[in-house]
Amino acid sequence: MQDEGYYQIAHGSSTIIMLNTELQMGPGSDQYVWLEQTLSSIDRTITPWVIVLGHRPTYFVSAGKTGGERDEQFAVFEPLLYTYKVDAYLVGHVHNSFVSCPMVNSTCISPPSPGAYDAPIYACIGNAGQGISPINTTHFPDWVRFQRAQWGYSAIHIWNQTDLSMDFFDDSDGSLQYTFEIKRTFPRT
Repeated sequence: MQDEGYYQIAHGSSTIIMLNTELQMGPGSDQYVWLEQTLSSIDRTITPWVIVLGHRPTYFVSAGKTGGERDEQFAVFEPLLYTYKVDAYLVGHVHNSFVSCPMVNSTCISPPSPGAYDAPIYACIGNAGQGISPINTTHFPDWVRFQRAQWGYSAIHIWNQTDLSMDFFDDSDGSLQYTFEIKRTFPRT
């Protein structure tokens, strides 16, 4: 489906899936069916890491009343991310950065064992955009682990089949602002 702007790439020990959030994404849509087929066909013994990317976010932080928002239009495929144990969902659109706990349906998921989360981490990496979107610094939901309204950039490190980390940097001086790590058992099922 590359002509539609959604596709997958297997690279090393990861499968990267790019969604087209400008198209229909709900159950029964071509993209939803494709995403479910794609996720269900990944051999986690070959590519244990699954990262999904899209432009528009399911979750984001803003200067709004609660500071954290969920867009139901893009939450329709969240059950697939959880069912197929996607490691991270990375987005832009909102011009700031944030990282969630591993979660589903706006609720942090406790690990079955240390570091063994099976819910995706949601992260916005929109802080290289046209302008910076303000955030609420006095009130934010329990699922926010990091948020920043400043120019920046990010880097993902897939160290091996069991360890992944993602770093968030300040663009002005390159200083490290936040890191999250995911540790998994291998092979994944």
